Amino acid sequence: GAWLTVGLSVVGRVETVTASLGGVMQPMDSTTAGLRIPRLYNTYVQGPPGRQREDRIDEELERLTQWSILAPPFGVGIQANGMPDQVAADDTSAGVLWDSWHFGLCDDACTLSKHIVNTTVYQGAPGRITRGGLPLPTVVAPTTTAAPSATPPFIVITRFPANQIMITAMGRTSATAGWTEPTYDVTVDLSQSNFSATSGPFPPIGIFGRFASVSLVLSAAAYQTVARAACGITGSDLLDQAATTQSIRSSVVLSAAHATVTIPGRHTVLRRAGRGRKTGQYGYCSS
Repeated sequence: GAWLTVGLSVVGRVETVTASLGGVMQPMDSTTAGLRIPRLYNTYVQGPPGRQREDRIDEELERLTQWSILAPPFGVGIQANGMPDQVAADDTSAGVLWDSWHFGLCDDACTLSKHIVNTTVYQGAPGRITRGGLPLPTVVAPTTTAAPSATPPFIVITRFPANQIMITAMGRTSATAGWTEPTYDVTVDLSQSNFSATSGPFPPIGIFGRFASVSLVLSAAAYQTVARAACGITGSDLLDQAATTQSIRSSVVLSAAHATVTIPGRHTVLRRAGRGRKTGQYGYCSS
């Protein structure tokens, strides 16, 4: 509903939130590229410190648009198969994440009309959301990081009508820290999903945002398909192993005992696969 979009719009671009839930993006058709912006308007244009919104708008929108070709947006309510829309959200007191911003005079067009100049505004939304009948993901701080962030990202996972899966991590806004993109380990349970009916044993999966790792818990058939493709294995037996390919050149960890594929994030597979081709540093996604 509207409360969900508003609650998350503080955190990232509204287009990213909309796309992550299977909606249609409606980006504005102008930027301030090449213009000299007064310092007081930096937050209005670029977002909180660290966001650099204008510097990566093209990459984010371009990738989301490319994904929409693989996974067309779909409407709310009763779906084409006659089933009702299924949305799950962790709206418990512990599951809602709160962001904040201390507004200056030129930070937003509504500061005067809403009387929020020199005021800290807080806004919360569920930290984990799924659409399309998937269970809520597991989101934990990475054990391999010396000092992991105490504030997890927002995680949204959507299964589209033809079973495409979109996994999105969105950053946090803080009045003290600005915009941050904490990297966490995210586990998505796809083991009960019946993919074979329309898309084969393993559908397209789009991963957007920053992660420490993404683990996919699969059915036995889907795991065998993915593991063989990753390792180039043609035999009938598949053991636990780290898979490398010429295109990825990094380890994808396979666990046959748990039918799980783990994709490393920062500085490895996801980082290199989606590094921005224009700037080489802003944001990334892989599919």
